[in-house]
Amino acid sequence: MKEPKTLLDYEFEYVQELAPVTDMNGKIKLFHPEEKYNNVKDHKLLSVGTGPFCRFSINPKWTSVSGVYVFYIDDALRYIGQCLDFASRFNIGYGTISPRCCYEGGQSTNCKMNKVVLAAYENGQKVDLYFYATHDYDRVEFDLIQHFKPMHNTSRTGNYQVKAVEDKEKKLPKEKKDMSVTRTNTDGKSLTQDVRDYIQKQFDKECALGKTSVVLVSGDIHKDMGWSSRMTIVCQAMYSLMKTGDVVLRTTPSGKSSTIKIEYHL
Repeated sequence: MKEPKTLLDYEFEYVQELAPVTDMNGKIKLFHPEEKYNNVKDHKLLSVGTGPFCRFSINPKWTSVSGVYVFYIDDALRYIGQCLDFASRFNIGYGTISPRCCYEGGQSTNCKMNKVVLAAYENGQKVDLYFYATHDYDRVEFDLIQHFKPMHNTSRTGNYQVKAVEDKEKKLPKEKKDMSVTRTNTDGKSLTQDVRDYIQKQFDKECALGKTSVVLVSGDIHKDMGWSSRMTIVCQAMYSLMKTGDVVLRTTPSGKSSTIKIEYHL
């Protein structure tokens, strides 16, 4: 077991090596999930959506644990991320790339970081994973990215102005408070990603059961996330994951309520 790493004032626990699954001969197993949608013309492949991809996982004991994780490649810090559910982020997100993930509306970061792990091992390097459990993952992630600027962090590097947002929220009515967070700070972006992660988890569960579609309701997602006054973020995430053939079964004039119901085809 490796020693913890202290980054700024945060102590990160060593989790494990992110070694890809191999066959009986020790060769990395390669996967091409994007091929499932090869014959669907309206699905546009992401720039990082073409395989091969590898598979890896972490201990399910981390289920429902939120916090910040870091990738080290040969003991060099290469990526910092945050999650609402650590086990799901890796076992369903990074570690098992779904076909839907490879196309527009999918999660390009999952594909990107899976490829980073695969490339490291193909080059004879090792990837180690560390984790810091916290509910304040947005602030911690921002602090670390701004300080260390890892080579694979290219998106969430904007201003995280917590005090300004909190001050605005105190002055706004409930519905406008939700919109303010979404529009004005990087927290809105990361919360949207949390919803997308949750929805992707539902897709993967239903696929594993052999289902060809799944119906999701915004109010149910909002409740499962344990949130209040963030319905706008939930609805935006739901719409962003729609592909050709998906159907909005129920909506409202605003398009952002607890009754939005969408059928997604898997």
